[in-house]
Amino acid sequence: MLQGVNWLGVDAAKLAAMAVGSLWYSPLMFMKRWQAELGKTPEQMDNSMLAVGNSVVMYLIAAVGLSVVLDWKGVVSIGDALMTSGAIWLVFVGSIELMHDRYNGASAAFSLINCGNTLTAFLAMGAVIQLLS
Repeated sequence: MLQGVNWLGVDAAKLAAMAVGSLWYSPLMFMKRWQAELGKTPEQMDNSMLAVGNSVVMYLIAAVGLSVVLDWKGVVSIGDALMTSGAIWLVFVGSIELMHDRYNGASAAFSLINCGNTLTAFLAMGAVIQLLS
């Protein structure tokens, strides 16, 4: 099952997803609004390395899965990689994120910020894996 994994692409895709998140939740983009939606001040935020480490592992797992699907599907273009990555995000990630947010009483803005991040990360991962295949 893992013989078709593009390991260089997976590692680079993981880094691309981390870069997306770093920018997405930075002061340049959505940090202030996201913190406001959480109801937390910057001082209350836990910027622990445990959370960063968790993100690295989770994006690594997602990138491996995405690489397997792109290989299995026989994707040969960036456009196909983006469409496949977006579809995977919608079916397996975005839908579940939104469901959890509704149960947790999260605001629409909070959901849009988080879903926008994971969608952008999945698109970036798919593009990077395809570019390095």
